[in-house]
Amino acid sequence: MFDSINRVFDHVDVGYSPRLIRIQSVSHLVSMAINVIMAVGFSLSIVMIAYSMYMYVVSGGNPDKTKKAWQTFIYAVIAAAISLGAVALKEIVLRGYGVDTTGINELEQGHF
Repeated sequence: MFDSINRVFDHVDVGYSPRLIRIQSVSHLVSMAINVIMAVGFSLSIVMIAYSMYMYVVSGGNPDKTKKAWQTFIYAVIAAAISLGAVALKEIVLRGYGVDTTGINELEQGHF
C-alpha cells in the first residue's frame, strides 16, 4: 500500500530529496498528518495573537473594540494550547502502542 505512495514521492520535485519522506506504516502516516495539521493550527493561532494585539493597540480605549481584542487573544491562546496538547496526546498514544516516535520525527525533519 505504501509502496505506491512512496513511488509518487520519488517522482515529485519538491525542492529537496523526496527520499526524505518515507511512509512506513499507518501510524507513521497518521503521525505526519497530525503534525502538519497541528503546525498549521499553531501557526494560525500565533498570527491571531499578533492580530489581537494590533486590535488592542488600535482600539483607542473604545470598550467594545478592547473587549473584542481580548476575546480574540483568549481564543487564540486556547487554540495554541489545543494544538500543543494534541501533539502531546499523539505522542503519548503512539508511545503507548509501542511506536517509536523519535524515528518518525527525525524522518520528517530530514535527518535520514
